[in-house]
Amino acid sequence: MIKKSFRAYNTRCNLQVTAHALGMALRLEGGRAAGLDVEQAVKDLCFVINNRTVLDVNYSSDIVCCLIALGYACDQRFGGNPVS
Repeated sequence: MIKKSFRAYNTRCNLQVTAHALGMALRLEGGRAAGLDVEQAVKDLCFVINNRTVLDVNYSSDIVCCLIALGYACDQRFGGNPVS
């Protein structure tokens, strides 16, 4: 039982860390990482958000991390952002 709950927690943490790293790579402020398919990344982040329930406390941090990553990807303060 402990292994199973640790594995579930670890999976959630990995998603949060991955979303954060993706957000950092997608941001224009520091220079967007080369070779990223920004449109696909945005679609994937939206998929995660749409498949988590806001009312489930277990997934609220996942949603927050994905929303922050979307904010970095879609930030329109800097010119030349093709994401709409």
